[in-house]
Amino acid sequence: MDFTYLAPPEDAHRVAHTDYYIKHGEREKASRKIYEGVTYSQYEQEKIQELKQEIAKRNIILPRGFKESDYLKMGYSGRFKMVDVIKKLEANIQWRMNPLYHQLSDKIVAFLQTGIIYTIGRDKQFRPIVIFNAHLIDTKKYDKEYIIQSLSFFMGIVRNYMFIPNKVENWIFILETNGIGVSSLPVKALGVVIETLTLNFAACLEKMFILNPSTTLNFLWNVVKGWLDDETKQKINFITKKQINILQEQVDKNQLETQYGGTVPTQKIFWPPYNLDLRDGYTKPTPPMMQIEPEVVNKFEKNVNQIEQTEKIQQVEFVQQEEQPQKVEKIEQVYVENTVVHPMPVEKHYEPQEEPVPQNQQQQQKSLKMNRQDSEENENIKFTIDQFIMNHQQMYIGPKEPTVQDEEKQIHYEAQQSAAQQSAAQQSAQFRQPEEEQQQQIHIPQKPDSNRQSVVTITKISPEDPQEQIPEQKIPEVEFQDPSHGQKGCCSTTCIIF
Repeated sequence: MDFTYLAPPEDAHRVAHTDYYIKHGEREKASRKIYEGVTYSQYEQEKIQELKQEIAKRNIILPRGFKESDYLKMGYSGRFKMVDVIKKLEANIQWRMNPLYHQLSDKIVAFLQTGIIYTIGRDKQFRPIVIFNAHLIDTKKYDKEYIIQSLSFFMGIVRNYMFIPNKVENWIFILETNGIGVSSLPVKALGVVIETLTLNFAACLEKMFILNPSTTLNFLWNVVKGWLDDETKQKINFITKKQINILQEQVDKNQLETQYGGTVPTQKIFWPPYNLDLRDGYTKPTPPMMQIEPEVVNKFEKNVNQIEQTEKIQQVEFVQQEEQPQKVEKIEQVYVENTVVHPMPVEKHYEPQEEPVPQNQQQQQKSLKMNRQDSEENENIKFTIDQFIMNHQQMYIGPKEPTVQDEEKQIHYEAQQSAAQQSAAQQSAQFRQPEEEQQQQIHIPQKPDSNRQSVVTITKISPEDPQEQIPEQKIPEVEFQDPSHGQKGCCSTTCIIF
């Protein structure tokens, strides 16, 4: 069963206690109300360490969840006398390890439905109020063990669900006697109740109000309290009907039943516990976030759908980008094999379809390939002739001094080279007709003091049939024609270009 609906209101989390309330007094005579989230005194820390050493010495096995505050509570329950503390600790361990005291059963439910013990309301510091109707206990029907089981389970719910560590760690206990005499009072049953609360719920009692005591019981109390310390006497209060205002000083009227001078109707249903902070006493209110208008819900769902669609599109684009490099590489390879030129730039997301190449286009591609090879051979031949002429001039004419004509020749040569490369690139890209006949003339510069001039002319004519294989290039013999040929000092040797 879920008892979280019994949780204190939000205002209880803002409770601020004074230092005196948290702890006052010194050493073994001190009194502490708050144990969680506070700093213990030097004396308390020493006693905790002493208790731990004694537990280790006696090989006592502690149950799971035994906290630092539990050591200190056991110490205060025995007033730090180690013999009494160990005795109470061993009894508390047996109580903790017995599942009958912590599990809800039909037998316990039947006991709680009688109203012998129940909770209703909180005091001004949000401490829960527990009411115990002693006059309803039938010792013939409820034995000691039955009372301990029912009381242990119920008080465990109050401590576990109605407390807030460091804020609310105590309860108010109202013992209703209903005016019965000492002879009719279930003294043994009350002894069981007090022993169970003191031993297993140590340091949880804030105040006990004994309501409507008989004259005899009130007289006995006045006798007994003379031997009690001030702290205990402040916790226990005997109140008659005429003194009910003392209870109202501790608890507001809207948290008290009408039988105690409050405004809350007297309870007739005692189990499950009733929470005055809830509208029906049991159901927690629906959080504001759950109460949303339909228009807001529809708008939210629409936005969620748009976000999901956007994410799907992004995922598809990401997958395409991952696969695209392989496709581009494949396209470039096919294009190079078909065109035997450098691949053209391929746009992203473009995959050309492979179509059969016509026979006429195949012939043009083959002719273009042969013409490109011829152009490269002509360039090589021209470079070889140029080198030969320069060597010949140095051997027979003498070293040549650089002139303005040489620089113009060099510029003209570089311009021809650049024009030839651009023409070849354009023809390769546009699949144009084979290149036209090219003639190149190389002029041999003459020595400034000589009248000799030599001209070498090389003519390259493309074959009429593009499919015919071009034989290996051979350069014919070239004879240098000079006006002084045959005279003294002329070139009497025919120069062959290789």
